[in-house]
Amino acid sequence: MHQILRELRKEVRQVIQEELQGSLKYFFDKIDDYERKIQKYEKFTKDLENRCTDLQNNIKHINIKYEVNPNEIAKKISVAISQNPNDITNAYIKQKSPSNAARKKDQLATINVILREGVRDTWIDASKNTKLSAASMGLEGGEKVYLRECLTPSTAYLLWKTKQDLKGLSDYIWCKHGNILVRKNEREKKIIIIRSIADINKVNSSHG
Repeated sequence: MHQILRELRKEVRQVIQEELQGSLKYFFDKIDDYERKIQKYEKFTKDLENRCTDLQNNIKHINIKYEVNPNEIAKKISVAISQNPNDITNAYIKQKSPSNAARKKDQLATINVILREGVRDTWIDASKNTKLSAASMGLEGGEKVYLRECLTPSTAYLLWKTKQDLKGLSDYIWCKHGNILVRKNEREKKIIIIRSIADINKVNSSHG
C-alpha cells in the first residue's frame, strides 16, 4: 500500500512539474514577446522623435528663407524699375488659400511689399514701363512679374468678378486707389467705376 502511495505521489509530482514547466515556458515566451514589442516601440518612438526634429529644422529653415527672400526680391524689383530700395519698409509672402494654391501652383508666389508713404503710385507707374520677369531679376523661371496695389478681399473679388463678367465687352479693366475702373475701348473716353455686382450688371446690360 505504501509502495502504491509513493508511486502515486511520484506521478502526481511529475504531472505537476510538467504542468508548471509548461506554464512557465508559456509565460517566459510571453515575456520575450513583450520585450520584442517594447524594443520595437522604443525604436519607433526614437525614429518619430528624429523625424520631428528634422521637421522642426525644416520649418525653421523655411521660416528663415521666407523672412529673407521677399525683401531680397523686393529690392531686385526696385533696382529693375529704377526706384529707391530704401522705400521698402517690409516684404512678406502672401499665404494662398487652398483653392488659389491649386489654381496657381505653377505661378510665382504673391509678395506683399510695404512702402514708405507717398511712393506706391510711383512704383506702380514705373513698373508699367519695364518688362519684369523672374529671369530678369536673376530668379528661376521666365514668369512675368506684375506690381499691383494690395486689395482687400472684397475688392479683389469684385475685380475678379468684373474681369470674368465683362470679358470681351470691355478692353480695359483695372484698379486704382482701391477703385475698379472700366473703359470699353481706346475710343471710349467714359470711365465707369464698379462698386458692386449691380454695377457690373448695368455695364453688361448697356453693352448688350
